[in-house]
Amino acid sequence: MSRDQLDLFGAAPRPASGTSTRQSPPARARRARSSGRPEVAADVLAEVHQGRYGMLDDSDRYVVFEDDTRVRLAADDNVLASLTAGDYIERRPVRDTVTCRHGAVRRPVTPLRLTRRGHALLNRWQALTPAKPMKITGGETTMHGTSGHTAHAVDKHKPYGRWRVSWLPGRTVSHNQATTALVLAEHVAAGATGPGHRHWAHVTSWAGELDLTPAEAVAAVRRAIT
Repeated sequence: MSRDQLDLFGAAPRPASGTSTRQSPPARARRARSSGRPEVAADVLAEVHQGRYGMLDDSDRYVVFEDDTRVRLAADDNVLASLTAGDYIERRPVRDTVTCRHGAVRRPVTPLRLTRRGHALLNRWQALTPAKPMKITGGETTMHGTSGHTAHAVDKHKPYGRWRVSWLPGRTVSHNQATTALVLAEHVAAGATGPGHRHWAHVTSWAGELDLTPAEAVAAVRRAIT
């Protein structure tokens, strides 16, 4: 890890006691956000807090949940590795391990979570970063965003079944995709509508999870609130 990466988090990383130091996963030919930008660390911490990342098998390979049953290798593995080494994120307990399809094979995946130190860093960044207020509320079968968009379970007895999202008429999506759709809509409402915005890479990734181009997603969100 470079000195720039250490400065990114405000303090030198502290290895967790009783654990060995893992080497970062090898670089892969995938688009990733630069780990040298402080806001990237804040974004990844927020996504870990949302339950979007995990680790494949008992390995150092970071994955992102595409939906409730599928994962793919995470493009931001270098940022995730730095946050893990700095004791900002960690694996959840073994009891939380799930089985997901990675490619054509089903593999065990252990979700990641923030440590106490990670929560403190995320809170500090959120306090320092001016942004339009965003919040998603609701219960097991409904979700509401501050931008006015909503999502609800098709069957109220199956909260992890299919969902409908207000700006995706005519479609049903998984619970994870519904959450992604509302988060995307919140960012579009806050101004992330083109490549010049610092969260455009997120919008592009989230749109892909919904089988849309970023331009299609932005147009659909805008169309739904006019």
